[in-house]
Amino acid sequence: MTLDQISSARLFHLGGSSGAPVLLIHGFGSSRLSWVGTALGLAGYRVYAVDLPAHGDAGNDVGEGTHEAMACAVIAAIRELPRPFAVVGHSLGATVSLHLAEMLPQDISHVAVIAPGGWGRSIDHSFLKAFPELRQPEEAESLLHRLVSRKSLIRPQMVSHVLHMLEQPGRRDALRRLAAGILASPPPPLPKVENLCVIWGAEDRISPPDLGRLAAFGDQAAVLEGVGHLPHVEAQTAVNRLLKGFLPH
Repeated sequence: MTLDQISSARLFHLGGSSGAPVLLIHGFGSSRLSWVGTALGLAGYRVYAVDLPAHGDAGNDVGEGTHEAMACAVIAAIRELPRPFAVVGHSLGATVSLHLAEMLPQDISHVAVIAPGGWGRSIDHSFLKAFPELRQPEEAESLLHRLVSRKSLIRPQMVSHVLHMLEQPGRRDALRRLAAGILASPPPPLPKVENLCVIWGAEDRISPPDLGRLAAFGDQAAVLEGVGHLPHVEAQTAVNRLLKGFLPH
């Protein structure tokens, strides 16, 4: 996928008519809807979010399925986004955010990454491979439990939403290609922007935090105890507070 192509990613305005623009990028198997609580917590900002290719209401063209392909898809989808903007990404979306910061150095002022894929000690390959194959509520619930420290957060509505998304024509094949591309991609680059924030859940089982790497970021990094792979969901208040203290005013 190149920058001059029509993107299968889609941009949405989640709220706010004034203030600094902030772009939210979700993780693998999720959508812009995962950011509803974050958007509500970012009063005073113009909040936007994308649906990445093969997610939400986006198209299924994932190109080569690499992090760079996802970043190119986002760039093509955000042509009308006000500049400069801050970007907040989770997991795959965090990795895409780091590539965006490298590709759009003049456009991005702040980068906040939540559990960025490739920066942890490992990645749960089996989760990525199993997700596109989910068909029954019981197996979907069991897999999604890996995302959180508190299993009660995986509610029936979430399970139903995931299975409905997977039944969209071409969606499973697109996610299989994307999963393969993610697993073949190298770790994302360190951003050249000075304004970086890293947030991680101490109990993350999908991509366990590398505490040695995080220590190198000093007070730019926060590890939240008792939280799994979805800090912006499991510890919404704490994450929103960290983001509001970090993002431009």
